[in-house]
Amino acid sequence: MARGTLPAPGAQYGPCPEPCGHVDCAESRRMAAEACVFCGRVIGYDTPLYNMSPGLAHALCAENAAAATPKEPKP
Repeated sequence: MARGTLPAPGAQYGPCPEPCGHVDCAESRRMAAEACVFCGRVIGYDTPLYNMSPGLAHALCAENAAAATPKEPKP
């Protein structure tokens, strides 16, 4: 699973700074407004994230959850 970020509106590769009809811009805005599957806060822009399928998670939230998950003992 790869970490990614959503560039802010107006930034290089980010959505247009003004409302527009571009499909990619609309998808970036939708993703940025989505709630993190762990903490419930919006994902936002310029924040590392993971696609946890079926939702998005802040990278920090996902990494903290993974670190807190008990590991099964090795046989």
